Amino acid sequence: MHYIYFRYIDGGFVFEAYRSILNQFKETAGAELTTSLNQFEEAIDLLSGLTPLEMTFQLISQNMFYGMLMAIPTALIVMRKKKNE
Repeated sequence: MHYIYFRYIDGGFVFEAYRSILNQFKETAGAELTTSLNQFEEAIDLLSGLTPLEMTFQLISQNMFYGMLMAIPTALIVMRKKKNE
């Protein structure tokens, strides 16, 4: 599903939206944020250069990582304890 979205539907919309928001923020941001905003812009440029297949694999691996992180506390909460007889 991710691949279909990035390959056929998105057309760069997500990254253009990020660039638009960043440019609006640059107009109102102070000089102390210039370095951070430039780094953010470089990150957007780097990510927008990924192919749809690379973005799909990135999202799948990210989802698996977050799922494992969420599974640990969930397992601790719902774990059954032995009854002492």
